[in-house]
Amino acid sequence: MKDKLNMHSVHKLKDWDEIIVGDNIGTIQYRINAKDVEVYTDSLDNIDSWYIDNSPFTGAIAPPCYFCDDYLRLLIEYIDYPLDVLHSRVSHESKAPIRHGTLITVKGTIIDKYTRRGRDHIVVETLATDESGCVVSRDRNILSRPIKDNKTNDG
Repeated sequence: MKDKLNMHSVHKLKDWDEIIVGDNIGTIQYRINAKDVEVYTDSLDNIDSWYIDNSPFTGAIAPPCYFCDDYLRLLIEYIDYPLDVLHSRVSHESKAPIRHGTLITVKGTIIDKYTRRGRDHIVVETLATDESGCVVSRDRNILSRPIKDNKTNDG
């Protein structure tokens, strides 16, 4: 799929309990290309001419949720990803259209960590920026897993 130019993990793989709010979980950099966008839209059965040929934004653009899975690409390079994780909630903000050929940088950060209803939760935020540094996409994903060991439920 996405032809990544650079991907660097900033830490050795951590255990879930070692995750700290504020941790930078890594950066991915890649160029939006027509072939990857076509494969992506085909897989969703969502082929709009804006994504392949032309749009009102001076050329073909990437679909708004094109960046939605980048948090997973970063997270698996950051933690020893447990098998019992559930994806509880997601929010996505598309801030600007992204033309094919644009170099995108995606950075991930742990922005919250808490325990609720018998599960540990983390909130991962990813910000995608274009070459000028303008934020073009913001995603927040909440992941949870059953409480391990002797932890207590806080409500």
